Amino acid sequence: MVVLEVVIVMGVVAPEVVMVVELGLVALEVVIVMVVVMVAVALEVVMVVVMIVVEPEVVIMVVAPEVVVMVVAALVV
Repeated sequence: MVVLEVVIVMGVVAPEVVMVVELGLVALEVVIVMVVVMVAVALEVVMVVVMIVVEPEVVIMVVAPEVVVMVVAALVV
């Protein structure tokens, strides 16, 4: 009887635990992706500011494609 009860409990609890763990992993992935994106954006902003200060002509040529790529990437994600 004890074995049967354990199996029933495991059958009920295990899927819940698996779901919680999966949700936790998904949340962790989302956080990691958000942090990476935020760092990337921060670096882009710093680079753009530095470049605008240094050479405004180059900025337009280099940044315009980057912005397009970032917007497309943001839409895809």
